[in-house]
Amino acid sequence: MTATNLVTLHQGETVTTSVALAEGTHNAHKSVIQLIRQYVADLQEFGEIAFQMRLNPQGKPTEYAWLNEPQATLLMTYMRNNEIVRAFKRALVRAFYEMATQLREQGSWGAQERPPMAKVDPALLREYRLINPGTAQAYLVEMGVTPAHVVNLLARVPAWVNQSGATPPAPIGHVRAAVALYATQEDKTAWYVLPDAFGRLCGEFSARETARMLRDLGFLRSDLGRLTAKAPRRLFPARPNLFVVLKSLNNETGGSHG
Repeated sequence: MTATNLVTLHQGETVTTSVALAEGTHNAHKSVIQLIRQYVADLQEFGEIAFQMRLNPQGKPTEYAWLNEPQATLLMTYMRNNEIVRAFKRALVRAFYEMATQLREQGSWGAQERPPMAKVDPALLREYRLINPGTAQAYLVEMGVTPAHVVNLLARVPAWVNQSGATPPAPIGHVRAAVALYATQEDKTAWYVLPDAFGRLCGEFSARETARMLRDLGFLRSDLGRLTAKAPRRLFPARPNLFVVLKSLNNETGGSHG
């Protein structure tokens, strides 16, 4: 595995994946995900972990995780040491170092400039959260924070309850920022999100109310009487029921639904 395949740059932040760690250490991917879940509290001391559902080569929905450099390095210390793991630790450290060197040489951020997450003012972010999640999102994006971190940081906002006592839908801006990260598949017109991934997308907001809101605004393709729709056979041979979020969500006007 080359450094290029091991570490990638995503909107200013170097990250690796649970798949790369599994392949590099000759472990089953399921075991690596279980290890991440076991020590998630430790890992999140260095930033939120972005989990994502994707189809594996066999066409089965599988959970993946994105980890930044401190998270990946810490996770490696929790693995049983052997020659393969030790060699991969060296490769991992080297890959992150080479990517950082390349970024500095290309001027992606200057030697005296802090990376995006370090620019965020926690006190200011708390104030923006109280004003509106959309305001907090705009602030994080302006600071250059990656979409995965934007979603997870905003998910920390305590759930609020409306006058009827029901948990409200997620703000449109939150859904717009998060949907591509949680989609299992996408095409030119829509993102296809499995129900459990849609729930994580919504965080502490109501997944049902969020789906209803998207449907009423014309951003959700649904079957009659349901909020979900049958997946297209060309993308999902088994045609599971899932949430089909239209890409017109990125525009100001709604799309078609029904």
